[in-house]
Amino acid sequence: MSLVYISELAHDCTKKYIRDKGHRIMEIPENNYVLRAISSHPDILMCKMGCNPKSPIIYSDEFKFLMGSKAPYEDFNFKLGHKYPNDVLYNAASTGKYLIHCLRYTDKKILSAALKLRLQLIDIPQGYAKCSIIVVNEENIITYDRGISRKIHSDYFPNSPNILQIKPGHVILPGMRIGFLGGASGRLGDEIIFNGDLDSHPDATTIKAYVESRGLKCVWFKDYPLVDIGTIIEEGRA
Repeated sequence: MSLVYISELAHDCTKKYIRDKGHRIMEIPENNYVLRAISSHPDILMCKMGCNPKSPIIYSDEFKFLMGSKAPYEDFNFKLGHKYPNDVLYNAASTGKYLIHCLRYTDKKILSAALKLRLQLIDIPQGYAKCSIIVVNEENIITYDRGISRKIHSDYFPNSPNILQIKPGHVILPGMRIGFLGGASGRLGDEIIFNGDLDSHPDATTIKAYVESRGLKCVWFKDYPLVDIGTIIEEGRA
């Protein structure tokens, strides 16, 4: 099965569901590389270059060091920081066809990988792109951010992903004013898993219909609210 990167702050029921599906979990601990509220979020420390289980992942040196890489210390090039935009270098949203981010902030390793994979680059004002976007598949995304939608439609349509626009908010991010649904979810195989009760979101019915019409399934947990833990990221294994 797959290795799944997830914040150590994810709810136990979310983690249990993933383990019960046969996946191995790697919990990311809180750290001092970025603000504590987002420090354990996978999408701050790495970028998955598509929506398929085996899509390549670009890892920050901070993540490699944090998880115990035995490379010499001088080989690491630490770039992340507490202040924006130093915390969004890896927070690009990639569908496997499009790479969506504020491209002047995107780490060069991600841009290089995107060119090799022949992804279409979509430049938006939002640095927290992956936090703000649920990647459903190569052609379909969900976002609350009207700035993202307007930019994509005005500058890239029709060569752009289909967008489901939803209401902002209704997601908790401890230590911050608001959380984001893209950071409270992640695609594993043919499921979009939500860390909390999707039905608590006013657009839940629309979200479920959109996902299911694309041949996928939504999984959520009614016993706790939607909490932003950073995108749940699957690393597929052979």
